[in-house]
Amino acid sequence: MFFALHALILVTLTGLQAIVYERGGQHVSTIGVLVGAGIMTATVASAAMVVDHIPESLAAPEANAGATLPWYSLLNWLYLLSGVKLAVTFFKYMPQVWWRMMVMVIADVLHVRILFICL
Repeated sequence: MFFALHALILVTLTGLQAIVYERGGQHVSTIGVLVGAGIMTATVASAAMVVDHIPESLAAPEANAGATLPWYSLLNWLYLLSGVKLAVTFFKYMPQVWWRMMVMVIADVLHVRILFICL
């Protein structure tokens, strides 16, 4: 649970830094803002549902003993947070992976051309 909350706090701080610090001519795209707002809305809404469900399960734990967990349980909320962290990490590092792949392809093509010229 600590890791998921830690990730949420760090992602929120990173987003706040993007808002507060000078960016020059750069700006966040409309799609990025909409996706970020959607993720934060889903996270806060699901957290509210989990908090709303906790008193019921604490009041009568024997009534919930054999029942299946509802989709808005604490565990599923933590899975949601880990999915958000995974998605943010993926989109954060994908441009770097793409750039390195393109550089390697160009370097391989140049290397092959040099070999053919030398032979």
